[in-house]
Parts: sequence; structure tokens; C-alpha cells
Amino acid sequence: MEEYCQAYASALYSLLEEKERPSYQNALSSIGKDFAENPSFLRLLSSYQIGYEEKEKMLKRIYGPLGLPRLLPFLCLLVKKHRIASFDDIESCFASLCDEASSTTRGIVYSVSPLSREELTSIEASLGKKTSAEVKLRNVVDPSLLGGVKVSLGDKVYDGSLKGKLDNLAKQLKGGSL
Repeated sequence: MEEYCQAYASALYSLLEEKERPSYQNALSSIGKDFAENPSFLRLLSSYQIGYEEKEKMLKRIYGPLGLPRLLPFLCLLVKKHRIASFDDIESCFASLCDEASSTTRGIVYSVSPLSREELTSIEASLGKKTSAEVKLRNVVDPSLLGGVKVSLGDKVYDGSLKGKLDNLAKQLKGGSL
């Protein structure tokens, strides 16, 4: 990740009051999803063939209604300085700053099929108790797990998947330590 990504994220973070940060974090996350679902839009904003004013109008029309006063100038600055292509990294740095300030840990929960909101919340709460931090998880479907879940949280992996249990059993059988 480029150093400038951290600089842009830190600049926005420092401009916001603590109570404003979650709204901006949610908005940046949503914009990141927009770019992921519509990569041609991100390419358009990065293009040198379209003038800055036209790009600014597009951003105002799409993100102006969110009503976050510093969001539009921030996005326009990224476009003007040709940094919008690094939006994912900038958004990730901003999220890390917010998470650090709120003692939140982010991770990924892998499962065979999509988890319901209740299941995800239950796993987050359980891991929150275990780690003494607020835990936010993103669900990724991985059919190779066969069943159960595997959670990657920071530098730790909690493997409660059927595949993980079978792999452990195979290791024990090979090592003769059953």
C-alpha cells in the first residue's frame, strides 16, 4: 500500500469529529462497493480523457445526496490529484484508523454457504468476548470447508470447519498420536 493512501485517509480522519467518523466510514465502504461492482465507473473517474468538471458533476449527482459535507470535496480531491484509482487502499486505511480508535477488530468468517445476519452477529459477539474487542466480520463463502466455519481475525485463525477437523485427524493418524 502506498504511503499517500495513509496520508489521504489520515487527512480526512483528522477533519472529522469522532461522532461523524462512522457515517463517513459507512459511506466510503459503500462507495468502495460501488466501484467494485462498476469498475468502468472507477476507470471513468481515473480517465484523462474526461475533464475534471464533468467528473465533479458526476460525483455531485451520485454522492451529493448522502449529505456528508466533507465527502464530496474529498472524492473530488482524489479525482483531481489522480488518486481515485487507489480508493480501495485509502478506504482501507481510513477504516483501520476508525477501528483503532474504537478498539474494533475486523476479520473474515469463511462458511460453506452465506451466513444470516443473526449467525454473523452471534459469531462476532462470541469472538468479541474472547478478544475483549468489538469484532466486525465479513462473510466469504468457501465450499471447500465442507461444514462449520473458519474465522481469520488479525493474525489468528479459528478453524471450526469440518475440513479443518478432518485435516487435524489425518495429521494425528499419520503421526500415530491418536
